[in-house]
Amino acid sequence: MSWRSSVRGPAKPSFACPFPFRVVPSIPDVVLRRIFSMMSYKELCACEAVCRRWQTIIQQQMKRDIHEISLESIGSYNVNIMWQKGLKRLTVSCPPSSPDFLAGLIRRHRASIARLTTDFRFLCTIESIRVNKDEKRKYFGKAEELWVLVVCPKEEDVVRFESVEERIFNELTGITLQLMVSSKFVITSNARILQIFAQRHPQAQITIELHADNANLIFAQLEAFPACNPLKIKIICTDFNLPRFKLDTLSEILSAQRIAAKIITFRDWTLCCDGITPVVPGPLDTFRISSCTIESVDALVDSFKAAVKKMAPKKVVKKVVKKKAEAPPLDEEPKPKKKVVRKVLKKRPPVVKRVEVAGQCTLRGLDFLHHKAHTELENRLAACVPTMEIDTSEIYYWD
Repeated sequence: MSWRSSVRGPAKPSFACPFPFRVVPSIPDVVLRRIFSMMSYKELCACEAVCRRWQTIIQQQMKRDIHEISLESIGSYNVNIMWQKGLKRLTVSCPPSSPDFLAGLIRRHRASIARLTTDFRFLCTIESIRVNKDEKRKYFGKAEELWVLVVCPKEEDVVRFESVEERIFNELTGITLQLMVSSKFVITSNARILQIFAQRHPQAQITIELHADNANLIFAQLEAFPACNPLKIKIICTDFNLPRFKLDTLSEILSAQRIAAKIITFRDWTLCCDGITPVVPGPLDTFRISSCTIESVDALVDSFKAAVKKMAPKKVVKKVVKKKAEAPPLDEEPKPKKKVVRKVLKKRPPVVKRVEVAGQCTLRGLDFLHHKAHTELENRLAACVPTMEIDTSEIYYWD
């Protein structure tokens, strides 16, 4: 036996150390930060376990360089990590059965994450993830924006999420719900999820994305929604055949359900309207058509005219103005204050402030104009609503 084997040395680390251990205590923090900045996320997680000093420096670096986490668990079988340092984004793909990895992820980033992208299933089962330290703290208490993918939620998942939601976030300012409306069985659960977020975060700006392969599912989902004022509603078709979508039916449902969105977007539909019903039930900031077929340009213009006619009357408001009485002489009694009633004509807001037509769109009725069809659409819309801004700069045609 040689003398080397008889001497018990220090235990070897389980990762490849970039420099000998005997020089570690003498390396300044500035040099360590420079070295750690060139490492991957996986290497930093390994170095974090060396000592408390390294752990502190690495956690400070992660807090500064990672502000967004995109967590994908649907269809994932292995843990994959991609760190986009320029965007300060960490994209993680891992199976749901990885509680230890997810616990470490939450522990490192719970105090610095401003934006979280995940699926609804992860939020439902987050209570099963045990974080050793500060278990009373919120899981993502610093998060301000949330993007959630909702696919076929079950009723028990919604009940579980409702009971745990207040322990996940503090106060969100922006929420995006991507709802996959695949059947009528998920409509009630989707509506309940929207109601939970709207009640829990009343100040948040909510964006609703509805994905379905036919218009009837979209209409049924909107009829199940509670009255709300989302920032944006995106209606996206998942069928390549571009099924018909009736704008007049949508307008009636939004009016009946008291759903007032500021932006409405349509993608991959064949849009049709009757030319009598207003295209929108109320004032709208942006009406966007992306990669759609407009079944009749004349009917669409007539629907905009109907909306203008509906909102054209001016509202008369009586305004009471109190006038101060003049100071009377000392030998006279004070006169009572005078009330003057003025009639003020209050103009209603414009129907639609901005119309955008983008992507590969087909304008039926203007096909003979070929690549100039969008110019004629601009002229017709501008004639019926002069105050409306029209943008067709992003439209393109197949040669």
